[in-house]
Amino acid sequence: MGLDARVAIVTGASRGVGKGIALELARQGATVVVVGRSETETPDFPGTIHQTVQEIEALGGRALAVKADITDDAVVKSLVARVWAELGRIDILVNNAIGGVVPGEKKFWERPLEEWDAVTGVGLRAHYVASHTAIPYMLRQETGGLIANISSGGAVADVPMFPVAYGVVKAGLDRLAQALASQLRDTKVAVVSLWPGMVATERMKKLAEARGIDLSRAEDPALTGKAIAWLYENAPTQYSGQRLVVAALAREKGFG
Repeated sequence: MGLDARVAIVTGASRGVGKGIALELARQGATVVVVGRSETETPDFPGTIHQTVQEIEALGGRALAVKADITDDAVVKSLVARVWAELGRIDILVNNAIGGVVPGEKKFWERPLEEWDAVTGVGLRAHYVASHTAIPYMLRQETGGLIANISSGGAVADVPMFPVAYGVVKAGLDRLAQALASQLRDTKVAVVSLWPGMVATERMKKLAEARGIDLSRAEDPALTGKAIAWLYENAPTQYSGQRLVVAALAREKGFG
């Protein structure tokens, strides 16, 4: 398989898009480090890092569950160093986790200021730190590496059910990919920003049921994982710095 002997770190992989990515990368041969905070389920937050690993192993894949609070810089640095020490390489880093996004109709000025720290701390700053930590390891490898920031169209358009901070985070991830790609231009390390569309995650299914949202054309959570695998295997530096719409890339390259 295309990702045999490769190692991928996926944050926020207990559920949702992150879980779909982790399962797909494992399906294509990668050893996946499943990172998250959930070790027990709740009605609002189904899935755990251990369940994701169990599903990967049921597919015949390899995975390691790591409980980590990625808002703690020391934890992120320790995590990356541990992966390098135990698995010997870091080929793919998926910056997917986001926290504190509470859907609702309240306006910006009606929401608590603390929401900013909750959303940006996990969704942007932690990914800045993870990229800062992982890149030196990737540069040691002859094969380089790929960093995929999971953004969305919320970077440029309003998503009424989500707070303003959500869009700011996604725009920040796009800019982070662009800036890092510029500085990595002469290396084999690539950074991209991926835009999934509406995805049939556990949370979106619950919202759809409550609000009557049609999910008949929603993407499978694994599609973003297929995009990452395709990019890694097909000269990712050609795409470095770009923001890529997952569905459009899938149609163009035929991996959907």
